[in-house]
Amino acid sequence: MLTSLITCLYSNSTTKIQVVRLEDAPHNYIERTLMPQQRICFQAIRDSYLEVQSAVFNGALDPDRIPCSELEMLNNLSCAAA
Repeated sequence: MLTSLITCLYSNSTTKIQVVRLEDAPHNYIERTLMPQQRICFQAIRDSYLEVQSAVFNGALDPDRIPCSELEMLNNLSCAAA
């Protein structure tokens, strides 16, 4: 079965450094460090999740999971246009 990919855009709108991670298939793994106001454009399976970790005041990481369907770029924009 062929799974279609969606183009997604995530922006670190915080003042903290974040680590974002996507693992949605055996052949698709992304892990990046994003500085404040930096963004990342990627392709993912619609049902997958982007894991976002932000450092909190005590040095621990506060994880969050965002459905990639909520990050989908509309109007068929490409990553280059973002």
